[in-house]
Amino acid sequence: MFPSARTSPRRRRRPATPDLARTRFATVFAALVLLLAAQVAAGGPASAHDYLISTSPADGRSVATSPARVTMTFNEAVSTRFSTVVVTGPKGGGWQSGGPQVLGATVTQPLRTLGPAGAYRVTWRVVSADGHPVGGAFSFTLTRAGNGTPAADAAPGGGGAPQPASATSWLPLAAGFAVVAVLLAAVAGLLGRRRNVEASQRG
Repeated sequence: MFPSARTSPRRRRRPATPDLARTRFATVFAALVLLLAAQVAAGGPASAHDYLISTSPADGRSVATSPARVTMTFNEAVSTRFSTVVVTGPKGGGWQSGGPQVLGATVTQPLRTLGPAGAYRVTWRVVSADGHPVGGAFSFTLTRAGNGTPAADAAPGGGGAPQPASATSWLPLAAGFAVVAVLLAAVAGLLGRRRNVEASQRG
């Protein structure tokens, strides 16, 4: 006869120690940080928003005669709605003629015949393909004065020019921090309840 196998007693599960709880918390926190970093990277301008590739006249270029238009080329097609372009001269005033024309990734703004010699600043804003507004500015210099006059309803000094629409750039970051805060609060609550249960079991 073979000796009967003894049934080993079932081991009682030991409650988690404070060190183990801290290790779990650190693991969860690290995972949340990685999640936040991935979300911010995915919401960056290079992957989400259109960006300007080139302009005509080129930024900083000098021209001897008044160009008929300014042209901006983007990396992707932009929305045909809500695009604005304001061209301000060295003595103020608006030198754009009518509204911008959008064709795919190209935005064209017709100009009035320019007047004083000097730097002309082009401030633009468009809505990118993902629905986010983006904006910026560039300038060119007219070396020989023309005989044109600015628009009569333009505010002196270029008032009313659209500002670069960079406010949306912080939204992915803010959303990520909000998600992390909620998850951390949930983890803290779970750990607190676990400690209460372990304390009652030890008591």
